[in-house]
Amino acid sequence: MVRVAEKIHHVRLHGLDFLRGIAILLVLLRHEPSNMHTYHIGWMGVDLFFVLSGFLVSGLIFKEYQSKADFKPIYFLIRRGFKIYPVYYITYMAYLIVFIDQLSLLKISSDLLYFQNYLYGWGNAYAASWSLAVEEHFYFGIALSAFIYLRWFHSNMQLQLNPKKIISLLLFICLSCLCFRIFHVLSDPTEYAKNITMTHYRIDALVSGVLVSYLFHFHQERFKRVIKKHRGSLVVLGLILLSWTPYLDPQTSVFVRSFGFTMVYLALAIILSVVITHHDVFEKAQNTILSIPYKLCCQIGVASYAIYVIHSLVNHSYHAVLSMNLWELPPLTDFLLTTCCSVMIGFLIKYQIENRFLKIRDLKFPSRA
Repeated sequence: MVRVAEKIHHVRLHGLDFLRGIAILLVLLRHEPSNMHTYHIGWMGVDLFFVLSGFLVSGLIFKEYQSKADFKPIYFLIRRGFKIYPVYYITYMAYLIVFIDQLSLLKISSDLLYFQNYLYGWGNAYAASWSLAVEEHFYFGIALSAFIYLRWFHSNMQLQLNPKKIISLLLFICLSCLCFRIFHVLSDPTEYAKNITMTHYRIDALVSGVLVSYLFHFHQERFKRVIKKHRGSLVVLGLILLSWTPYLDPQTSVFVRSFGFTMVYLALAIILSVVITHHDVFEKAQNTILSIPYKLCCQIGVASYAIYVIHSLVNHSYHAVLSMNLWELPPLTDFLLTTCCSVMIGFLIKYQIENRFLKIRDLKFPSRA
């Protein structure tokens, strides 16, 4: 039984790595588009990262609680810190070298302390860092929320958390974020940057991943049964919810910045649910004609965080070289070249920097899950 469980867990992680790979490729398409449709679709990559992060990070908390009947928030945040901070701060030094003349002390501080999305909207050294601020706020928020719930509202310490309370709370957060976004676009439809980037407007995507994670970890058999029974209808629903994305953009559409974000993360949560309940699909994919692109996408997914933090610098450097030499290449060539460079440098960062800190983390602060 243990070997079977380990095999299923291994396949499930491959499925999630595949989704991570898709997410980072979407981000790269957004920031180095080959055409207008890929530019529009690409913004979903961040939302997919949000949903996956909500699922995976809350899953760490749920598994720790199932294993220890307790949760240590400081310990959890230290482990997340080893994962996030070294890569971010080391690569940020490279951005500083290139953009130091464009950055004030306040801009640098906001980037390093993760409040750039509230002060400026986008990041400063590189615009995409706003999403890292949302993620960081989520880590602290979910750690504090789990600690408070378990200490003061769950005194009987039963492993089965109250489903009505948990689901109601998560849905309330999602609905609140939607209301915040609607109010913002109605009051100031031209101010799109902060509407797209501030945490209380975007954290519902992460919360949707938490909801999927809760159902998967605490009601797994019923969850799997329902998803497998209705997978066809769910996939169709997910595609319908995403059908408009090649044509509309968050920066120009108030629909996207209000209801659109909700529709996208619902669709991505559906896709995530189908992926984690269909291990056999990903196991079979490794033995088909799709094996090479599938495995490559999974490997890219493993290094997706490192690729994400460095790709903006790669794009900037690439276009600086083109401009210096008065070269102009087709957009598809630009995308392929910058993507290859970002992926290769991302792999280097992943295996030479990130993994070294993760080894220290696992030695000093082993997982409690």
